[in-house]
Amino acid sequence: MPGAIGPARVCSVAVGQPARSSASCSTCRRASHLTVTDAGRVALADTEDWYGRVLTRALADWSPGEVAALSAALGRFTRDLEVALAHHDNLEDAR
Repeated sequence: MPGAIGPARVCSVAVGQPARSSASCSTCRRASHLTVTDAGRVALADTEDWYGRVLTRALADWSPGEVAALSAALGRFTRDLEVALAHHDNLEDAR
């Protein structure tokens, strides 16, 4: 989507400098090697801390059993999603 702002751009704006650097792959013009910069690592750590605080607040009134059930359901969903993606069409097949 033209003009879309991706995560790297958001991080760049947040820290005032690039969050990643890139170099084109010599064997595949579509691929790039990305390296997270020091500023990017700081932005990622800050983001992880923020998400942790949000989840802690959201689950504050949940019982340990409810949190465990959610965790188990999310684990199952992740595994089932990986299986579905491995055995069915993918974006490359759609092109």
